[in-house]
Amino acid sequence: MVEIIRQISKILSTKKWAVLIAWQVCSIIMCGCGTICHYLATYYHETIPFLMMAGCYIILLLTSCWRVPKRSKISWWKYLLTSVTLSIGDYVAVLGYNTTSLSSSMLLVTTVVFWVAPLSYYVFGRKINIYQFGAIFLAMTGSILVFVAEGTRGNKWVGNVLALTSAICYSIGTVVQELLVHNESLHTYIFRFSSGATPLAILLSCGFEWNTIKNYYWCTESALLVIGYSVLLAIYDLILSYVMQFSDATTMNLSMLTANFFSLGVSIIFFGQKASWLYLVGFCCVPTAIAIYHVFGMRPKESNDQLLPHEERSESSPETDEIDEIDC
Repeated sequence: MVEIIRQISKILSTKKWAVLIAWQVCSIIMCGCGTICHYLATYYHETIPFLMMAGCYIILLLTSCWRVPKRSKISWWKYLLTSVTLSIGDYVAVLGYNTTSLSSSMLLVTTVVFWVAPLSYYVFGRKINIYQFGAIFLAMTGSILVFVAEGTRGNKWVGNVLALTSAICYSIGTVVQELLVHNESLHTYIFRFSSGATPLAILLSCGFEWNTIKNYYWCTESALLVIGYSVLLAIYDLILSYVMQFSDATTMNLSMLTANFFSLGVSIIFFGQKASWLYLVGFCCVPTAIAIYHVFGMRPKESNDQLLPHEERSESSPETDEIDEIDC
């Protein structure tokens, strides 16, 4: 198993297309999580976000607590910041799925890239060229077109604002996450992140959702959907953290914009959404923006050192070999 992971790591560290495919896997899983939330809100009239999030974080904690990291170069507060911001992002995203269409909420949740690019410049000093800036602007234009086509009838404007708030929280969390997984082992990150997020989600669920949990319409389907969301979100977090070692927050969040296409298809087929020409034009801007951003991105020689994962860097550092020898 370790050898398989090493081979995958080698491919991801040398092949840009492999990283892009991995991000698309995350994008599909993200769409699946949103679909479950929207289905629960549509047919069961309520979701239990903190409970579903707690299930996810418990899974992450169980997969990483088999060996507690003994030391870390990075202080705990950065991990706690990631736990809080990503937890808030997950919670507000679920509320967004509850109050507006799946495709619109997914679109605004994935506008993280607009906030990540300036944050990455401030934190990492990472510059973007004029072509990449144009790609972000094109993706933003597509988002605006979809927002206009969707309208603000009923509570949809509330859902749109919640989804946008979620994107801002995700932008902070993913930039700090990039810093952590590039400078620590993946195992250390997962353990410390879940150690902060698990008790937070459990306490909030007990404090705010206890009556909802007791009075919820529990049946086989609803229970499987709640559990399924927790499992999917845990898989998403694990894959995302692993692939982030070979990429960056800006590329990740721009790639995630394809989740809008998946969610649009799901909305039309399963939830009866009507897609206007303005809606479709807006969505067509997204893959074009992704292609432009990656074609005119960093050359491999410029990015190899920056995207080198912690495990490979530690091979030349005897001080960390003892800690990271089985952190895959």
